[in-house]
Amino acid sequence: MKVAIIGASGRVGGLVADELVSRGHEVTGFVIDPENVRNDQIKVVEKNVFTLTKEDLQDFDAVVTAFGQFTPGLGFQHQTAMMTLINAMKDLPDVRLLVVGGAASLFTDEAKEHRALERIPEKFHEVPSNMFEAFKMLEKSDLKWTYFSPAFTFDPKGTRTGKYKLGTDFIFNNDEGESYISYADYALAMADEIENGNFIRRRFTAVSNKNDAPEELASTKKEFPDVEFEGLSMYRAPSVLELSGKSYYLIMDDGTEGSLIFNSGEIVTWIPIGGTARADRYDCLKVDEDTYLVNLEVADAKPRTGVSLVLDLEQRLVTAVIAHSGTSRRFPSLVTNEIVFGAIKMDGRPLPKKRHGFTSDLVGSRIKWRYNSVPMAVTHVYFDANYIRVPLPPKTDQSDRAKAMRENPYDERCYYIKIKKNIYLISFLESNMTYRGRTGNNMLVLMDISRLHDVGRSFGLGGTGLPENYMFSAIGSWVDAEEEDFRESKYRV
Repeated sequence: MKVAIIGASGRVGGLVADELVSRGHEVTGFVIDPENVRNDQIKVVEKNVFTLTKEDLQDFDAVVTAFGQFTPGLGFQHQTAMMTLINAMKDLPDVRLLVVGGAASLFTDEAKEHRALERIPEKFHEVPSNMFEAFKMLEKSDLKWTYFSPAFTFDPKGTRTGKYKLGTDFIFNNDEGESYISYADYALAMADEIENGNFIRRRFTAVSNKNDAPEELASTKKEFPDVEFEGLSMYRAPSVLELSGKSYYLIMDDGTEGSLIFNSGEIVTWIPIGGTARADRYDCLKVDEDTYLVNLEVADAKPRTGVSLVLDLEQRLVTAVIAHSGTSRRFPSLVTNEIVFGAIKMDGRPLPKKRHGFTSDLVGSRIKWRYNSVPMAVTHVYFDANYIRVPLPPKTDQSDRAKAMRENPYDERCYYIKIKKNIYLISFLESNMTYRGRTGNNMLVLMDISRLHDVGRSFGLGGTGLPENYMFSAIGSWVDAEEEDFRESKYRV
């Protein structure tokens, strides 16, 4: 079959495309950014949904729309996109339209008096309610349509079990008692429906189990590969996925502004005002209930560029740390960075006037950070408002310790930023290490000094000379400082 997928560069659209390609179908993807299409077996057409016409779609057996718009204030585009497709396909009676829909319009009772939308907090109604309205428009059309509502919990990280159960207009649960389906199993069910056509001019839904073994592992025992880690990344908490499906409008003090959309637990899209939208993979950890460290690397950027964001949802503030590697010919491993403050705009609320800011609060203190249960620890001495020091271990021979610290110091330029009470961001560049012939990175540490917990990021070149950009976490303890820890630095300027 010849199948068109609108949004083939997105998480769900991409998985549906991969599934169809693996079955031998001819797949064309209509996308805004062709570089984000991962499967080279997909024919790519650079065109957005609002400009599609009858001529674009008439040669396909089926058209799948995985359009999604999560920018605050733009939820209505789900209705606009649906109307565009209805108009483009109204004279194509033999071409099927299959919609990656939402769960909000599913009924929760047999009397059909209540819908899943009622389970969603009202402040998050914009997208699901607009998707519901788009579904009602589709129902009234004469198209050869199918609307596929996922389960209430739609999991981007879930496995492809290869098993699912079908339903129609009602929320229902899997064998584990939850209305749940993974993106991967959803894509499987969508591909099956394209091939089988069981729900023409009907809506359906599906659930899968979280704990079913994937088909390819169910009947065979496989050897698992050795797991490799970058640097301190083996000592970290699991990635935080709770930003998935959320979006924030950022206004930065350097004049940049736009929408940050967390498409899933892996992909984030940045849509700047007056610029081109781009999607990248991200990782995320959090230091307290509403303060997140989001980390990504801008794919194919030259020089190599890493972006880390502190999203402070309590105060609606954001701090961006933008790191660059490979900007110096003389010192190829040198990392530089810039820090930009900003705010998060929310409808109906004034833009915050305050910002995160530089501070000297920590000067004169010393914390030992432990990275796991074994004795893996690093002490940070906050000895100056612009520098950080890692002293030699206390067990070093005291007669040589002062000399060793003078001759081979770890004194690095550092920015201390206060996020809010007890929460601080430290950004330091290991440039002096680089100048002495070693490899130095840009290190970020976002820490809560009331709980003595931190999350962080290392960006630069690893000890092997290969690019690294990973996150880590640690627990800390206050330690008494020694006089040598606060001596003058020969690198202070």
